Amino acid sequence: MRLSSFCIAVAGWLALSIPAWAGPPEARRLEIPIKAVMLADGDMRFTVPVSVGGGPPFEAMIDTGSRGLRITPAVTLAQASRYAKTGRMVSTRFANGLITRGEIATAEVAVGEAAPATVTIQAIESVSCMVERPRCGVGNATPQEYRIGGMGPTDGFEAVLGLGLRLNSFGNPLSATASGQWIVVLPRPGEPGPGKLIINPTAADKAGFAMMQLEPATSDDQPESTGWLDEELSACLSSETAAGRSWCGEAVLDTGAPNIYLHAADAAPEWRRGEAMKVELGRGEVGLTFRYRMDQGSGAALYRIPLLGSESEKLNLGVLPYYYYAVYYDGRAGVIGLKARPPMPPMATPLAPRPPAVSGPANRPPSRRAAPAPPAPPIVGPPVIVAPPRPARQIDGCVNGVQRDGNACQTKGAN
Repeated sequence: MRLSSFCIAVAGWLALSIPAWAGPPEARRLEIPIKAVMLADGDMRFTVPVSVGGGPPFEAMIDTGSRGLRITPAVTLAQASRYAKTGRMVSTRFANGLITRGEIATAEVAVGEAAPATVTIQAIESVSCMVERPRCGVGNATPQEYRIGGMGPTDGFEAVLGLGLRLNSFGNPLSATASGQWIVVLPRPGEPGPGKLIINPTAADKAGFAMMQLEPATSDDQPESTGWLDEELSACLSSETAAGRSWCGEAVLDTGAPNIYLHAADAAPEWRRGEAMKVELGRGEVGLTFRYRMDQGSGAALYRIPLLGSESEKLNLGVLPYYYYAVYYDGRAGVIGLKARPPMPPMATPLAPRPPAVSGPANRPPSRRAAPAPPAPPIVGPPVIVAPPRPARQIDGCVNGVQRDGNACQTKGAN
């Protein structure tokens, strides 16, 4: 679920002096099970248990396309005494058109058995859709009924845990662990058992990853706060059967996006269903390639999203890369790494679908389903860190989502 926020503000800190490869001696390795949930339309979501203020755990959808914990009114009403409100309201805009509005709060957040971390979260009070993108899944649900991240207003989850590295108002609790490092290994269609979220990975866990250094991003209004441009990975999506049908540019990996979303101008190429496709990630000495067939198998459908206003072209690769790679994150040093997984097995009997949404439009156009084609094994490069980051990019003039001229901040977006 690629997020672009009205609010480019402070939350958390990143200790840049800590090396990407080392955590404090007391760092304890943890494995948190990642559950797969199939929605009524066949799309996949993934959850981990989260608790706030020492309260009972609840399942939160993991979303590497955003940062920070957002809890719906279903959680805020039940656990209001477990977090401290700040009095600051913030609106957050997702690229499917969803707008969440709620108060920034401070809370002790624990992911699974990890030690709690004090971070800022969003206690959602209301949801709406952008005028330009009205099919965002809100429908007629009341705030207490609304669930986030699903195909309709009541088909989602009580919370979203953003594990991305970008700059916004909310803290990533995993960046505040002993090492600030974690690895996402998603469960895959056709494989039994859950996936795993490895917190404080060991040197053995990190061996063999191809590492990509991200560029830092800072806000001129909050110079002490920083994040990383995890939505600007270099990528090319191209046909292996038709020369010239390719798109290259900036991309994001996003467990919250069930398929691939190309935010591009009308001149972007078209691909046919079943066409043999290739995705190339990284640049320089890091060359990562995986292959699949368009619109065949989980996560392999592609949707084209018209650009709005000042939006730039962007490729949201969604969940598909996680089926080919384990993905490493260093929240303090700003590094993403990928390591090839064994080839995915043929699709087995799918999980039982969840009940359909009660009311409201879908979050996206209807999914197109097809029998999966066996994917070719991914090709990975050597585990090296590529060129050092360029100077920090300034995100100018945004305070609580409003520019100095009073207009809403416009940031680049993908799903």
